[in-house]
Amino acid sequence: MLPRGCGRIRPTMRLTGCTIVTAVLTVVGVTGASEVAGRAQTELAYFNVSGGGTGRGRSPTTVALRPPDGVQTVRGGEGTTNTGFESHIGLETPLALSAISAHYTSRVESGRWRVVGRLSDGNDLAVTRFSAPTGAADAATALLIVTRLAATRVDIALRFIQIRPATTASSSPSVNVGRAQSQSARIGSPQRSAQASEALTGEERLLREILLFDPVTTEPGQPYEIQRSVPPGFPRELLPPGAATGVVAAAVARDQTTVVGIASTLPLASASKFVRGLAAAGWPAGSPLGGFFRPSSLYGLACRALQAAQMRFVPRSAGGTYVRVSVSIGQCGRPAGSPFLDVAMPMLPHPPGASITAGGGGGGGLDSHHWGVRVTSGLAWPEVVTYYASQMSASEWPAGGRVADSELVVTRHRSTTTAGEPVHAILTLFKVPGGPTVDAWLRVVRLTPR
Repeated sequence: MLPRGCGRIRPTMRLTGCTIVTAVLTVVGVTGASEVAGRAQTELAYFNVSGGGTGRGRSPTTVALRPPDGVQTVRGGEGTTNTGFESHIGLETPLALSAISAHYTSRVESGRWRVVGRLSDGNDLAVTRFSAPTGAADAATALLIVTRLAATRVDIALRFIQIRPATTASSSPSVNVGRAQSQSARIGSPQRSAQASEALTGEERLLREILLFDPVTTEPGQPYEIQRSVPPGFPRELLPPGAATGVVAAAVARDQTTVVGIASTLPLASASKFVRGLAAAGWPAGSPLGGFFRPSSLYGLACRALQAAQMRFVPRSAGGTYVRVSVSIGQCGRPAGSPFLDVAMPMLPHPPGASITAGGGGGGGLDSHHWGVRVTSGLAWPEVVTYYASQMSASEWPAGGRVADSELVVTRHRSTTTAGEPVHAILTLFKVPGGPTVDAWLRVVRLTPR
């Protein structure tokens, strides 16, 4: 998550050798920047869950974002990408949203951040935008987002946005994803096989390319056989309805079997819900599936005993999805107690023709999960906002509130777990100054951690 060479950041560290301008505290934190001796330095601000002072070993200028007097804190966490930093805390309080927003706004201002805008829907969502302190080494924006999740439960997030990312996302280079949605597009550089020269027609050729794009053996050089139907013994419950019939491509190796089928009734937006539902068939997911992603590279993982099922979903221009499932023998590596496996996460494919200049990762804790990305596309700002709103709706996360100005849109969304418990999502879209680039950040929050 941090640039190479930065190492582990301690709560009181001042960063001088790394271009990223953020410091992380285990509870939660957000930063401001100042120019000292010609080098970028960082002052740490943090949510103080105990309500105490600045704490032992911290700078006297550190800003403690203590909760209002008598207010109980219920959780806290943080998340970092190379586009910025977000920290959050949950409060149990009947106080009005405006009072909570005013309290934390004044605390952020005491750290020399300047208020440049305020947005509110009056009851459930309040956003304050700040500019970096005078003399800051790097241009930056900070967003204080206060959201009412329940009658007495409030979520507070402080999002730090670095205008110039620390590094270009080396693991997710700028790629054109518009062609990936065409049936005639080449998926990648597939593995060669003895059957590579076999004559193929129609969708068989594309299915073969999807099949061979990723490894079909657990070790290089192992032999495998290409087939045109689902091999006997393959767990068909891993394939969406209809994907096991009709045109199919398969590869059978000694300890791995891979099948690609056409799920004509499964839109890409429903892939997360499909993977979540596999738990009922004895294949719980290995990690939450969702967030921002390149349409041709959406991957999922499910596990059963010593079997691992790796899934890939590719959009189909004629409707539905191509689904690639590879089952192998070995330790699955599923994280114990992953807290969001009972949630069908929002699915946000990048806009057609978009390039990703930074971010693309995600993570989280027991109570929230986040993703961040910086997207440049040919869409105008209003079109980008409309695009992501439609993707949230297609993922069955309807909007429950919205605040916006000419450069910032924050929306609230709601869904439920498999047990019917409410889950909330906050989507933030910020128009980065100086070009057609948008900083997008999505957080999913649950009231009761698993």
